[in-house]
Amino acid sequence: MKRILLLFLTLLLFVSCSKKIEVFNKYDFNTGDYVLYGLISMGGPTEFTDRVGDFKIQDVSTLKRMQSDWVLYTTNRRMPCGYSYDFFLMKGDSCVNKFSANLECKYIIFDDFEGWYNFPPKLLHKYEKSMIKISEEEAREFMKNRKLE
Repeated sequence: MKRILLLFLTLLLFVSCSKKIEVFNKYDFNTGDYVLYGLISMGGPTEFTDRVGDFKIQDVSTLKRMQSDWVLYTTNRRMPCGYSYDFFLMKGDSCVNKFSANLECKYIIFDDFEGWYNFPPKLLHKYEKSMIKISEEEAREFMKNRKLE
């Protein structure tokens, strides 16, 4: 019984010391033309990046589900991994959030939030049916336009 209590208190202390973020909580997806772009980055390929490639999600109901699902906690793990995807949340022509994820090492970083966060790849995989594949040419054009901002 003492071990269970000690384990519970340790877990409680760990969770209470972790910083939590709700990735999309400040966006009202009902009031704008939001699109989430996922563009393959320089990290090593994964089965998912090979299968899906560059994509966008523009379905409002999917973005709302992601809004409630993507609640993340900080991690102290540091990995010498690059990023599988760079993500850009666009509202019209404006980038309102940018972040990068490594699916293999299971972490994510944000321009808007300090630190590294645990990112179980299932948080992305479960929305695969809502992803619209985009061509490499469209992805290059998108990135070229982002560099001008």
